[in-house]
Amino acid sequence: MGWRGISKLPLMVDTSAYPTETQTPQTFGIVTVTNTSATLAAVRAMLPAIKPYSDIRQSIVERENVGEGTVTLALELKHVGTKFVVR
Repeated sequence: MGWRGISKLPLMVDTSAYPTETQTPQTFGIVTVTNTSATLAAVRAMLPAIKPYSDIRQSIVERENVGEGTVTLALELKHVGTKFVVR
């Protein structure tokens, strides 16, 4: 059971608006919450898995809002092109 009866945050990413390689990285704020360990743990547990296209790497970043006592969780998208590993 999630925070206040929500098991997963109802988030949707508009895939038609994914950034191109020249427009990355892009960061989209999801939610700003009080900076307490209990609140952050509850929100982390409620974040849904977001699967972008194969050439887009996604990660959730947390940014402390200094002086406000809050933390903003955001979805960060980065373009991942072809990689060559030479050994």
